[in-house]
Amino acid sequence: MSEEDVRGGLRDAVADEPPLDFDADVLVATARHQVGRRRALIGVGVATVAVAVAAVALPAVFGRGQAPVADRPASTATTTSPPTRVPSTVSPETPYRYTADELRRRSQQMASHLRRAVPTVVREGWGFDFGEFGGEAAGHFYDGQNYVNAPVGFTIDGSRYSIFVTTWVSGVADPSPATVCAVACKQLGEKDGGQLVSTTDNLEAQTIRTVYHFRKNGSVVQISVYNYDMAGEPPPVYMPTIPVTLDQLTTLATDPELGL
Repeated sequence: MSEEDVRGGLRDAVADEPPLDFDADVLVATARHQVGRRRALIGVGVATVAVAVAAVALPAVFGRGQAPVADRPASTATTTSPPTRVPSTVSPETPYRYTADELRRRSQQMASHLRRAVPTVVREGWGFDFGEFGGEAAGHFYDGQNYVNAPVGFTIDGSRYSIFVTTWVSGVADPSPATVCAVACKQLGEKDGGQLVSTTDNLEAQTIRTVYHFRKNGSVVQISVYNYDMAGEPPPVYMPTIPVTLDQLTTLATDPELGL
């Protein structure tokens, strides 16, 4: 049998097979986006995430002990030192390389600001619990790290919820509007020259609502709210709704005091 006969036989064997019913580019882009979200959750070692994308499943289970819950902080008029910023000479397409010490100092500035900003924006909340910024673990930083994140727990109407803050350096390829919107997203316009995009993930009982601010300097601020307490004792208690609006998330995502 010749090589051409073999090829002809193979073509005939699959001639009546139906086409694959998925877009490989969308599948890959979406999977990368969900892996990015999962990596952010690993950074604080909390939450249970189960994401199914077409035929690809990316389950992960993480636990974290209960942290003490703080009372609503009183409003103060104190000021912080000017935040570290990406130099204006850096191209938005070029990743900016922070040292571990620079990330630690910047994270301390953002953490201090969050203690005033979140209770001001989420006025219905109380019992705020501010987690430590980090990357692969709380308080962990390394040279060249391209993001930092931190959780915030709070109570509304007797139920616990979480906000998760992630800031990305200038020039990261993911997240981007293309990867975030690979499946579904909502365009929220622009603020200060940067595109605003929101997504809502419904993962069985878990709901995650996120606003991204893709800033003019190429950095990204990502603010997510969860319908449960990420730092609570397992199993999580999932609420049917999230009492934090897109406007509130957008206010935090566009806060000029947040970002790398």
